Amino acid sequence: MLLLIGFSVSAQEMTDEHKKEIQDRVKSKVEEFQGYLSSIVNTELSDVRRNAAKESALALFMGEGEPYYIFDEDGNKERHREVRMQISSVNSGNIGSKAVKKYLQDSYDNIHKYLKVTIQAADAVRVDNIYKVGEGQYECMAYFAQKYIAYGKDGNIRYGDFTRKKIKVHITAKEIPAVGIIFEAKLGDIYVESTEKTR
Repeated sequence: MLLLIGFSVSAQEMTDEHKKEIQDRVKSKVEEFQGYLSSIVNTELSDVRRNAAKESALALFMGEGEPYYIFDEDGNKERHREVRMQISSVNSGNIGSKAVKKYLQDSYDNIHKYLKVTIQAADAVRVDNIYKVGEGQYECMAYFAQKYIAYGKDGNIRYGDFTRKKIKVHITAKEIPAVGIIFEAKLGDIYVESTEKTR
């Protein structure tokens, strides 16, 4: 799903009504990402469908998993490393970090270690206020939770956690001839807020 919303306003403006509509679309985009995660680890799906889910998930992110460029407050082009995702474990209590592209590939591959893996949305997605960070550049944070369960070859749960995360969302105003200003949103870095044993 592309987040393209047309308005006849300047790139410097974004009304509360526009913000609310974009927040709703961002929420849908995060829910879409969660759905792709569930498909990636679903062994009942074909490898073709699981791989398609992985590629579709990457398309939601800045740079599609590769380094990307954004403009700073002065209009200068800045190169950023690839989007990263924090990972956590209830066993170690540590929080690490992986490139989102590697995380999705590892999720795709790790199912072979277990009989079954499930990743499910565990709470409603919440999106906070959108704020301006540069000329035609905006950001917001979205909050979500997921439940991860891995079953061993014997059918018993080998690992399970309930993790709350937040994700930075980059919103860019672009002017399209004969259309006006549109706002495009892409997902950015994902951070762990808390991790506990599966409820």
